[in-house]
Amino acid sequence: MWRFYSILIALLLSPAALLAEPVNLAPEALQARLEQANQAFQQALDTTDTESAQGYYQQAIDAYTQLIDAGVHNAKLYYNLGNAHILRNDFGRAILNYRRGLQLEPGNSRLQANLRYARSQRLDQIETSAQQASCPASSFGKTISTCKRKSSSPSYFSGWPGPAPSRTAFGAGAPGSGSPVAPPLPRFSLPVPPG
Repeated sequence: MWRFYSILIALLLSPAALLAEPVNLAPEALQARLEQANQAFQQALDTTDTESAQGYYQQAIDAYTQLIDAGVHNAKLYYNLGNAHILRNDFGRAILNYRRGLQLEPGNSRLQANLRYARSQRLDQIETSAQQASCPASSFGKTISTCKRKSSSPSYFSGWPGPAPSRTAFGAGAPGSGSPVAPPLPRFSLPVPPG
């Protein structure tokens, strides 16, 4: 019995030990990882199959996260990671990464615009008094869909839950495109350590 518990403890501690080790990658490996992430993101934008696109976005997220774990921290990296999360409808993680990017570059207008958009898409927003009036407290036990969201302010959705943002909304971001979001994937390269 003691042997069983010692094996169980070893198995439980092994992943934690692996995660605790820092990732040390050469600059060439970091640049390759960045190119891999950008390529996966671009493939997601280019594909018409939603399921495939979600897989490519996840590949991009994984690669961007590996760069962060390797010690790369800059606003553009967090911007790209936030865009990948928002396109997977993970608004919480998108907001987190946009905010991390803004800590590094507080005046970045693209990060600010995408953060505003991600916040507007959250389903857990605190309702204003006008919205609460259209959904009285007596309906608390009812399903959310029976209580339509009404507000005097412009809304991205007319009912609950709102439609998921389309991948095309994050396209070129050109003036007149109707896109509330700045374009994804600014190209950047990793700094080369002095040598």
